[in-house]
Amino acid sequence: YGYNELRTPIIESTDLFKRGIGDATDIVEKEMYTFEDRNNDSLTLRPEGTAGCVRAAMQHGLLHNQQQRIWYIGPMFRHERPQKGRYRGFIKQASRLTALQRQILMQRSLLSARDFGKNSALKTST
Repeated sequence: YGYNELRTPIIESTDLFKRGIGDATDIVEKEMYTFEDRNNDSLTLRPEGTAGCVRAAMQHGLLHNQQQRIWYIGPMFRHERPQKGRYRGFIKQASRLTALQRQILMQRSLLSARDFGKNSALKTST
């Protein structure tokens, strides 16, 4: 399907998530694992993948007048009260598309998600 894997750090600057998600969201206000390093820089364990994905794509010029098909998979961390089916650490797989017509985007997303599910060794727990 022409997707390229994008790998982003598990720990990023807290400002990245505040800008990308928004200061007034539950994720930023209550659910992020945030700490200061030796230099007093505020760092956060990745609570979601979109902000890091967009940062990396912009930093490496992947969004400049090009069609891009990007996918990522990795651990995410949220400090929330555990409930049935929700965990503090979880694996998320997602794909991002840019500069494509809406109908083509939907078709390709659905096909790649279907095929990923069929071919994946990941199992869901009940």
